[in-house]
Amino acid sequence: MTTADEVVLALTWRARNEGPVGVSYTVFTHLLSAEGRLVGQHDGLPAQGSRPTTGWVKGEIIVDVHRMRFKEIGYVGPATVEIGFYDATTGQRVTTPEGADRLVLPVRIEVRPGP
Repeated sequence: MTTADEVVLALTWRARNEGPVGVSYTVFTHLLSAEGRLVGQHDGLPAQGSRPTTGWVKGEIIVDVHRMRFKEIGYVGPATVEIGFYDATTGQRVTTPEGADRLVLPVRIEVRPGP
């Protein structure tokens, strides 16, 4: 993969809320360098805006595809993926019951020099 390529990430969410979610959260998907620097990303409402969190029903499964682009065109090396939710009006991230404000996925992408 090179920085000219798009990283397509298909996420599956299961709604666990007991009642209505009062905020329409935005999903962030980040590509991070080995040093933790943001080298690519895509942010957007779940399911390309068709399934905002305010309409999620407990037990519902939401398929959510994100197409990440690299911000650093010359980046070469490993990249990891982190995901999460935030309130776009305040920038406040949603935390897990353990207090984390993101999930780092167990995947590593190797970015090579382009043609």
